Amino acid sequence: MKRKLRQRVMAIFAALLMVISTFPTSSLSVVNAETTGTDGTVSDKKAYVFDASDYSPSFDKDGKAFITEDTKVGTDDFFTVSGVDGKNLWVALSDGALSCDMGEYTQALQLGGELKSSTGKAGMSFEISSPVKVIVYDAVKSVKDKHSFQYAKEGGDKISIEMENDKSVVNRIEFTLEEAGKYWIGGDNGGNILYVEVQTLLPEYSVEGDTIDASLFTDADKPTLIADSTLGGFFNVKKIDDEDTKIQLISGQSVAYGNETLTTSLRLDGNADFNTGKATVEFTAEQDFRLTLVGAQKGGSVPTLKYSKDGGAAVELSDAKFEVGTATEYVIELPAGTYKFGAQNGLDIFKLSVKYIEKYTMNANDVDSNLAGEDGKFASDAAVGTDGYFTITGYKSKNVLKTVEPAAEYNGSTYSQKVQLNSAFDGSTGKAAIKINVEKTAKVTIIAAAKGESAE
Repeated sequence: MKRKLRQRVMAIFAALLMVISTFPTSSLSVVNAETTGTDGTVSDKKAYVFDASDYSPSFDKDGKAFITEDTKVGTDDFFTVSGVDGKNLWVALSDGALSCDMGEYTQALQLGGELKSSTGKAGMSFEISSPVKVIVYDAVKSVKDKHSFQYAKEGGDKISIEMENDKSVVNRIEFTLEEAGKYWIGGDNGGNILYVEVQTLLPEYSVEGDTIDASLFTDADKPTLIADSTLGGFFNVKKIDDEDTKIQLISGQSVAYGNETLTTSLRLDGNADFNTGKATVEFTAEQDFRLTLVGAQKGGSVPTLKYSKDGGAAVELSDAKFEVGTATEYVIELPAGTYKFGAQNGLDIFKLSVKYIEKYTMNANDVDSNLAGEDGKFASDAAVGTDGYFTITGYKSKNVLKTVEPAAEYNGSTYSQKVQLNSAFDGSTGKAAIKINVEKTAKVTIIAAAKGESAE
């Protein structure tokens, strides 16, 4: 078993944990799967987990429970522990518990010998149909010359990762697998497996100025786009008519970006026209995404970054600031849709990427007033947001649903309701909190404000 110190814990947020805007509304979003996939990959947005503490083996007097046949374990029986030659077993950790990021363990799945990728002897397997990231927490089962973790595609060559040759040290091992197929994990002398996580990777599309095909542009001092084109297999740029010279590829620059010097940009050489697409970059995202743009001011006029979604009105991104001679990174997360990005006064774009994300959101506008009492107070816990992922706690009725008058505006969104956390936060009881259950690495974004004039 394991003491419940695992990373899969309840995370509780108070109203003033992060203040990133100045209007009175609460809108929370949690983004999972912070991983990079390959262009065009369509994958199930899920993590598959094996945790040795989740099982109750019948140990013998020596603290062992042998596995004599193939055994399914983990999320949706995703993993198979090989029963070949009875090399694998459950072991009670008699020398003391092992601790890692996932908690403290008193038992482990012991892979009891050298991995054989052809038969699965002394291994654990799983099958994938799209790229994944694999995270393993493993310790050597004995101190010997052989002390490497190994993985291999079935029947293929093994790849070794050296581990600390110390039974008390847990090694965090991470690698990616690109090809579909069946894979085995194990070691050159087995190991004590505590935790395995296989995360499906979401697609990312990117383009950089110095990798854009120059043949798409005229051969001139300021090369301009010859015809409608797709860059990086995802981003579309248009030539509206023969006179249109607003999309350019400008090389020979010297623009500072951290420790880099950027030389080539996709230049939007003028004001964006979101009706025609002139001086814009267009793309269609099939799910929630994070856009990252590295850009710089192209001339004497300060640019104002804008976008339109699905043919709607342009939204001004006033928090995007760009300068001459120095590139700046701007990041924004948006829902699925067809977008055009451009700028007032144009922009030099050196890098542009769209990364799909798995996202759970709670928007105060969408919280059902029937979940609260007539006074707006939550007397009991209320599950809200995507798949009920967020819980507005009801402890001592300190959370209140209120109307925002006048409605608040932020980054193109309008908010008419807020969830007010109406007391000092208490993590032990959940008083004045919104609760989430994080089961893998996550990024949390909170749009909130102090509820009154107090600076506390």
